[in-house]
Amino acid sequence: MSQVSRTKIIERLGTLVAQTPTYWFAILFPALLFAHNPHAILHAEFWGEDGIVWYSQARDMGLASLLEPNGGYLNSLQRLVAIAAQPFPLAWGPTLFALFALCMQSAPAVFLMSKRMVTAWPDGLPRFMFALLFILMPNAPETSLNVTNSQWYLAILMFLVLVSDTPKKRYLQIFDSLVLIVSGLSGPFGVLFFPVAAIRTLTSRLDERPNRIWRSMVLGAASSVQLLLILGISHAGRKTGPLGASTALLLKILSLVPMGAELGYRTVSSLLHNSFFFENIIPIIIVTLSFLIISFAFLRGPRILREFIFFSTAMFALALFKPLISLSLPQWPLILNPPAGNRYFLYPMIAWWGSLFVMASSEYRFARLSAVSLLTLTFFFAVPSDWGDLLKLSETDFVARAHQLDASQPGTIIKLPEHPTGMEMVVTQRREPVINSQEVIDSDLNELIKKPVGQCVVDTVNGAPKSTQLTFAPDKVISLVGWTVTSAKVAPKQAKIVLLNRSIHYAFKTSIGLFRPDVQAALNSAGAYKSGYSSAISLKSVPSGSYTMYMLLSTKEADQLCTLDLKLNVDSN
Repeated sequence: MSQVSRTKIIERLGTLVAQTPTYWFAILFPALLFAHNPHAILHAEFWGEDGIVWYSQARDMGLASLLEPNGGYLNSLQRLVAIAAQPFPLAWGPTLFALFALCMQSAPAVFLMSKRMVTAWPDGLPRFMFALLFILMPNAPETSLNVTNSQWYLAILMFLVLVSDTPKKRYLQIFDSLVLIVSGLSGPFGVLFFPVAAIRTLTSRLDERPNRIWRSMVLGAASSVQLLLILGISHAGRKTGPLGASTALLLKILSLVPMGAELGYRTVSSLLHNSFFFENIIPIIIVTLSFLIISFAFLRGPRILREFIFFSTAMFALALFKPLISLSLPQWPLILNPPAGNRYFLYPMIAWWGSLFVMASSEYRFARLSAVSLLTLTFFFAVPSDWGDLLKLSETDFVARAHQLDASQPGTIIKLPEHPTGMEMVVTQRREPVINSQEVIDSDLNELIKKPVGQCVVDTVNGAPKSTQLTFAPDKVISLVGWTVTSAKVAPKQAKIVLLNRSIHYAFKTSIGLFRPDVQAALNSAGAYKSGYSSAISLKSVPSGSYTMYMLLSTKEADQLCTLDLKLNVDSN
């Protein structure tokens, strides 16, 4: 293909990108991000502070949680998401958080493709390729699709707002203000971006200046609040382990920026366990070449790149000065054990790729070929290598525990698991139980009752150990927790609590799926692991009388009836 033909194709692609409405990117980028990591959405789990801090404190404190610092500063974005999730069932929490994180992670790329970025980055095709790389980004498992680290992406959106053209429409001005306020009050990023906003204001055209002054004032106010907290008493509570710093470690950590960007998370994680990487000469070579590339781009690149390189360098330096990875172990050695501290490499990697995009358009052939080669390595090796679920979180029984909390009596304390493994969200039930629906039974109970099969047990009734004889008034709600397995010693797909006397029966839905390793061990059956259930039964529709309690278990073959060895007396006296 001739040079003229290549030029025409590039021009046509650039025209196509320029003519594409922004809303198409708002559809494309989230879809690609979902395809990149579907497990994080379809099997969502809380990560880090998602549950134990943001959700729990929003549940307990409401709007007042917005004023609660964490890590030495306010975290408004995470707390607003947690507050917005409160009207919905707790079981939906991880999925709602993951969906918001999906939107937040896509937002900078969508904004980058808007017409407001044409002045800052005129070339549409390279801008699209960069936005695409941002969505397909390798070596970013820790920050991907969780609310705890969404502030890192909101800060990028804040930067793009600051360097974009000032909008004329009121709703866009309101959008800019909201981004600056929320991002400025979510982490320390606004403090470092304020110089960018101030310099942009001083060097702006007269017709833009009022809008830029307003941006600077909004960001300055938010940053001042965060700076006071960072320098004040709040930050004194940010406890971490010793730094464990050394020159050799610094070189290795710095070399992970281009290595992660070019090779991806999986490859770098493997290389870190290879002894050759710990030879100091290799990190020195990598750091030296990287410094030359970034310096070249800084000196010859556009203003937007210089501003971001300044920010990412300052942010990375602060992260290394005061990392938060472990409360007891030395911090720097842990950074060499991914995914620990992986979030700190996000901005330096973006600055690295930005530098390569600048070099790729250089008039110097060697610089241009080098940059194109490195970008090709990223797109065709690092991205495919890291495609999929980098941190495929192991399944927990969070949803089943959430249903157990819903079915429990006020004052009941439930521990819900989250990730990283070992973290638990402790929640106290402060509401009345959510009553499980009454069910219609299609099976012939008269036949099933002749030969009960399977095993089923009630462990607690209203949070207390059960007895063989239960007596409750008709207006009461009974909270039951236990376990059940079919005749094959596996957890059933569905299970119903059945109250049966001579003339009538009542059936109530249960939530099954609580992890019961004790039952699995006792029965020596892997299929019994998810055999725990919970249910809240309302007796309002149950006439006074004596009932025998059973469980109706749904299996692939046929329903089974299991006896609970319990008698329930519904007594109105």
